[in-house]
Amino acid sequence: MPPSIYHLLDQLCESIKAETSILKTLADLFQQEREQIVRGDLEAFRLSTKEKQILYRGLTTCISKREETTKLLCSTLDIDRASLCLTELLDSEIGRHWEKAELMKDWLKSYRSAANEVLITGRRTQRLLERSMEYVQDIVKMIAQVGQPPPTYSAKGSISSRPMGPTITRQL
Repeated sequence: MPPSIYHLLDQLCESIKAETSILKTLADLFQQEREQIVRGDLEAFRLSTKEKQILYRGLTTCISKREETTKLLCSTLDIDRASLCLTELLDSEIGRHWEKAELMKDWLKSYRSAANEVLITGRRTQRLLERSMEYVQDIVKMIAQVGQPPPTYSAKGSISSRPMGPTITRQL
């Protein structure tokens, strides 16, 4: 095999390592955000959000580099991108002659694990935020009703227009 294939595999390995590192950091940030939300630490949450935005930009760059390298690799091997399976490639004759094949397999496992962790922690954080927003909306509704008489029911079961409970006002 031409040495350029191994150079491309080296580049691909570096891209996957970089993506994996970013994904692990994102998973940690999602977990920290959950804790920040529960504590009500809005400043820490704001800073975490900024850090995630920076990481997303870095991840986008890494993915672009990986895709570019993958296209070059497919072109060099004369195979269709859709049919490329890195694990199979590493188990093939090419992988057996590349000294970093086992290391690349380990990085692929780490990548898959980190990507899965980001999806899980991201969904958990999203659900927590959604529930928190529901609670906030309920509290806002409750606060908005302060000063309005609560509905009361007549002996016949219909809503009475005459308040039975206290009405909170600013006037004395």
